[in-house]
Formats: sequence, C-alpha cells, structure tokens
Amino acid sequence: RKRLGDAEYEPSPSPSTIRPLLKKSKKARLKAATTWQKLCKLLLIKVGYAPDINVRAFSYWQQGMFFGHKLLDISGEDDLKDPWNEIAVIAFRAFLQPR
Repeated sequence: RKRLGDAEYEPSPSPSTIRPLLKKSKKARLKAATTWQKLCKLLLIKVGYAPDINVRAFSYWQQGMFFGHKLLDISGEDDLKDPWNEIAVIAFRAFLQPR
C-alpha cells in the first residue's frame, strides 16, 4: 500500500504484469464471441432473417444488449426493467426487418 496525503491506495500493477492477463482475456473473449456468433446465426436462420445481416455484427450488438441489462440489474432501478425490455424488443425487431 502507498500513501498520498491522508489516503492509502494500492499501486496499479505494472504493464508487464497486466499484459499477459490481457492477452489471455482477449483470447478467451474471442473464443466466446465466435461461439456466440454461431448460436446467433442459428437463431437468425430459425426466425427467417434477411440474409444481408452481418451475423458477427449482430452477435456483438446482442452481447451489448445483454451487458446493458446487467447494468440495469446492478443499478437496482427496478422501475426501468419493463421499459428497458420494451425498448429491447423494439430494437431486436427493427434489426431483423428486411432492408
């Protein structure tokens, strides 16, 4: 621990300590994203999506929706759950509209 005035803090790890962890994290994230993209493709085929939808882009968008809902859960603002879900359904349907 270090001190800065009256405050104590943990020094940040050095870049040489973090770099290997970031590489492992990135590799795991890409593997998970690839698996999710395959699942998204199956979902989109099942619902009869427009074939010009980029499945990789859709999978990242959908993951963003998932993380957004997790942030809402963490916030504790339960009164926003129904409106958030309504917006999510509208956005999902719009994404699947033929262009």
